[in-house]
Amino acid sequence: MPEGKADLVADHAFDAPIERVAAMYANADFAHERGLAVGASECDAIVDGDAGTAFTVAIRRTMATDGLQPEFRPFLGSSVTVRYSEAWEPPGEGVREGTFAIDIVGVPARAAGTIRLAARGDSTELTLRGTVSVHMPFLAGLVTQAIIDSLAEAIEKELVAADAWLARA
Repeated sequence: MPEGKADLVADHAFDAPIERVAAMYANADFAHERGLAVGASECDAIVDGDAGTAFTVAIRRTMATDGLQPEFRPFLGSSVTVRYSEAWEPPGEGVREGTFAIDIVGVPARAAGTIRLAARGDSTELTLRGTVSVHMPFLAGLVTQAIIDSLAEAIEKELVAADAWLARA
């Protein structure tokens, strides 16, 4: 079956030490807030563990499809469910590393990769690297680009929410 693949890349500098950034990612209230930040009409978030140990984050979002390209809406209906998960390893010396996965329920597409926090003095650098894979005959390339564009926009909105969260904390 034809497959579309593309890289998903994001880099960001947080104006906070790594301990505060890791604590934010391990906070269930922040997980819920970041789920809503991307425009979800519904969001469930669960965090298992805490910033002092390994922890996981699971976010389930219901997203309206009216912002997608019109040619995709007939295949998706009025909304889609997006499942996002992170698995963070225990803290290392000035770093936190983990993995992420994004699944769109009912769509033969998936994004997965690594996420890393690195201390840079009083700030923290986030590095996200992943791959989007779409398994659809004939439309893989077009759908892959649409998903990359949507994910890049969602990541940017989540990072804005993260900066605002850290500014309030």
